Amino acid sequence: MANPEPGYEQVTDGWSYSAYGDITIKNDWIRSSRDRWGNMTFDSDGLFNRGMAANSDEVFISGRTANAASSELYLDVYSALTGAKLRRLVLRGAAQLMYGCNDVIHDSKGHILIYNMSLASTYGRQNPVNIYQVNTRTGALTLVAEIEPGNLGRMDHVNVLGDVTTGNFTVMCAVARAAKIAVWKVKDGVVGDVTTKTVSEFHPSDATDFGIAPRIIPVSETRAYIDGGNTSWALYDFASTPKALGYFADNNSADYVPASVDENGGAAFTLGDREYLVYNWDASKNGCQFRVVSHPANCTASNTFSDVQDLWTLPRGNIGSTVSSTASAPCNAVVLNPGKARVFIYSPGNGLAAYTIVDASEDTGIDTGVDAIESEPLNFTVAGLTVALSETADAITAYTLTGVPAAQVLKSATLTLPAPGTYILRVGARTAKIIAR
Repeated sequence: MANPEPGYEQVTDGWSYSAYGDITIKNDWIRSSRDRWGNMTFDSDGLFNRGMAANSDEVFISGRTANAASSELYLDVYSALTGAKLRRLVLRGAAQLMYGCNDVIHDSKGHILIYNMSLASTYGRQNPVNIYQVNTRTGALTLVAEIEPGNLGRMDHVNVLGDVTTGNFTVMCAVARAAKIAVWKVKDGVVGDVTTKTVSEFHPSDATDFGIAPRIIPVSETRAYIDGGNTSWALYDFASTPKALGYFADNNSADYVPASVDENGGAAFTLGDREYLVYNWDASKNGCQFRVVSHPANCTASNTFSDVQDLWTLPRGNIGSTVSSTASAPCNAVVLNPGKARVFIYSPGNGLAAYTIVDASEDTGIDTGVDAIESEPLNFTVAGLTVALSETADAITAYTLTGVPAAQVLKSATLTLPAPGTYILRVGARTAKIIAR
């Protein structure tokens, strides 16, 4: 198999992780600036590489060359399966605004999006936040929403609930250094007026605002997980009076309160009847780590995460000791089937890693991660066991109908299948069913 990154070798973190009944985790690969691995480097300690998003095939890290409106914007793209760097995707078509490509996220259907940061202004209205959908093969950008914040305040990060390709979705933001959650409804491609909610209760309880660079992870139209520079990972309800509904309180979950609130990020997903939370655990110079816990799915207990089960700290050592100057520690989780998820953790200046969590009692063995995300056609021919694309692809993967990878090739336009049969062919986010005879 051709290596798209000469000299790269896939390595794991080297630690073993306890099983909890049917629930297990394994490290698929790790890249880190630590001497232990030494297989990832950063410019300016990751200052311009603050965001990370993933799907079942690829991991995207946001980037810009400088804090200037004219800077080049890009995504560094890695294989979700091996961690190999596939390409630097230069982005084209963005308006020239300061702090472009400040983050990369995905909508509820997996479409990859970027946006710029907008700072508060004392001279009038602050810059808009432009949200673009990314063509992950060409780098072309499509504007899906232009958010006009007025003078709402500093907007480091936004997130999207819904499918941007329909023109109907919701944009959310936890405003930096404020006690405000802002929500915009997009209908038929038109951004509606902002709805602003003032938060009455945070965690820790002595916090009076979210602090710097808060990240918001939507759960529904009225609930979201938020992690800010002054606050720790918590579930906020803003249907009426916004407040922290679920958090690690001073009871049975006190041991899971993050060791520091300096870096922000997290992910939530469900396997079986339990919800799993992945969040930044420690951002100190002792080393950056992430924590994984679980609790009953759809828990609505007031002011606490009930029945929290501690699972793992990732990595067991640490991924690096650089403290992010941008308060960034994003996580992503891709649910592959009802009992299997791949978790990605990223710390700017430190590293990137992937872990697979399996609940054997729920694992179907069929990874729904091979479902199509984009609607663009996949052009190919099949002759015997050879699949030929109309273009060279970064990665071509064939899966069995049970979701097991059967063959993969990198940086190629052809793939050889192992035997006659029916397969799911995946190239980027495009899929097709093929029959080899």
